[in-house]
Amino acid sequence: MIAPISLLVPTYNEAANISACLKAIARQTYPSELVDVVLIDGRSTDDTLLQARQTADREGLSIRILHNEARRTAIGLNIGLKHAQGDLVARVDARSRIPPHYLQLTATLLASNSTLGVVGGAQVTEARSSSIIDRGVARALRNRWTTGLSRYRRRSSSGPADTVWMGVFRAEELRRIGGWNESLAINEDFELNSRYRQQGKIVWFEDSLSTAYVPRSPTGLAHQYYRYGRHKGALWVRGQTLEPRQVVALAAPPLLALPLITLSIRRRNPTMSFGLALVSLLVADHVGTPNERAELSVRLMSATTIALYCTSWWIGTVVGAADECYSSSSPGSAAPRT
Repeated sequence: MIAPISLLVPTYNEAANISACLKAIARQTYPSELVDVVLIDGRSTDDTLLQARQTADREGLSIRILHNEARRTAIGLNIGLKHAQGDLVARVDARSRIPPHYLQLTATLLASNSTLGVVGGAQVTEARSSSIIDRGVARALRNRWTTGLSRYRRRSSSGPADTVWMGVFRAEELRRIGGWNESLAINEDFELNSRYRQQGKIVWFEDSLSTAYVPRSPTGLAHQYYRYGRHKGALWVRGQTLEPRQVVALAAPPLLALPLITLSIRRRNPTMSFGLALVSLLVADHVGTPNERAELSVRLMSATTIALYCTSWWIGTVVGAADECYSSSSPGSAAPRT
């Protein structure tokens, strides 16, 4: 039996992306009368809501618009969950473009196996335009090695995973587990998937699901990855276990940078170290995206972007860990948060 499904779409100033997102939803093979689209907006100051309404009218798509005054993603998702009418719930990001079979396949997988708690697929970053910057940024975020080695980024074979991107859930099960953690400003999906795994449910990565995603600008990426890292650093100090792939991501930047810094000091030739660093980044770009051809200018932009988000994430991790250690050890400080 095909179940009604609610799609939760959190937005904030996504006028440039929301139309393509809703068009992809309208093209689903799933019966349209069973699709409940809930857009939760965080007080957008651009034309996000106007674009959403106009696109929904053109596509014959019925949407409901709710408001998230707190402007926090987890809070917005829980607002949507409270008002969701479907037996299933799918998180759909405004920057995503889900493939036509997305809802059909995820609903089938959940119906066929009660041990599955979450189902999701691969994130495939696409360039917003044909410019060198946009193409380079998108290529860098398709790099399987420098984006954290998550299964949904590596596009590996189907199987259990520690986390998946976005995700589709059974509504009552999601409500029973508590929804998204509203104390988190970021990484709310990973934390939710961890709770599912702790309760014996399987977080399932499906390799036949590849969803397009439009990334932020280079400066937006730097800010985004710094926040990711800062949150992770704080959680690790509080006792959250590091996954092996996270240990690799944490150790790799200083292990690669130390020999270059040492060489620069000993040879008194920073230009040589810069050149070696650039070559290393180009090698990482090639190894991480081995089947993608691109001109040198795009590869150079990709290498620069890799350095930007890896450095931002690493600095954020150190700052987050240091802040957590200081706040925990300061006289009169509160006990570490959970």
